[in-house]
Amino acid sequence: MDEKKEKEKTILKKIYNDKNKKQYALIDDTSERPDFIMKDLGNNELFGVEITNMYYDQFSARLKEIPNCVEDMLKNGIPRKAQEILNKHQLYIELDNNWHYIGDTIGESFKKYDDYIETLIKTIKEKNYKSKYYNKELKYFELFINDRENFLAFKSIKHLVYLEKSERLRKVINDSPFRRIYFFTIIDKKDMLLLVGDTTSGPLKISESDIKTHIDYMNQLFDNSNS
Repeated sequence: MDEKKEKEKTILKKIYNDKNKKQYALIDDTSERPDFIMKDLGNNELFGVEITNMYYDQFSARLKEIPNCVEDMLKNGIPRKAQEILNKHQLYIELDNNWHYIGDTIGESFKKYDDYIETLIKTIKEKNYKSKYYNKELKYFELFINDRENFLAFKSIKHLVYLEKSERLRKVINDSPFRRIYFFTIIDKKDMLLLVGDTTSGPLKISESDIKTHIDYMNQLFDNSNS
């Protein structure tokens, strides 16, 4: 199994692991459309799981995934195609109430909430389109999105209101052929999972009363964030 597939399998195991191995089984880990084929041992239904990483763009992906990418750009310059997106930054550290220069790095321009939401919308849209070419014998599909940007990593959970208020994001989710979408991210320095779609079934199913409790809590949280 190649490195990419191993990383995808690690993400898959965040949901499908030893805790529910008596209910769900991995049938095929060599599939590509989608990435994994699973079996619900309760009803014998076969379903697919697609895994994807979320990046702002190809240049952000290179910075995060290609070893020595930053060092190469510092030495040889930023590629012409990336010069409107990437910039050279100077790094400083505060010691004894003074800022001391420690070196240079390469990074993207400052990102806003809209940039982050548009990236999430684009990611879901692309997978929605590609799902047309998935194995037709599968009963349904799930989408796992691994957030590699983590825009909310140092923001409180109240900042989820920006995602909740996005009508375009809500529409692309509602129009999605995926039965469930799992969004793995970091919020307020904690690993978080956002699950949308059919939450009354699946490995993380919750009751109708729990759903109502959750909705009431989130509504209260968002109301407080606006006050």
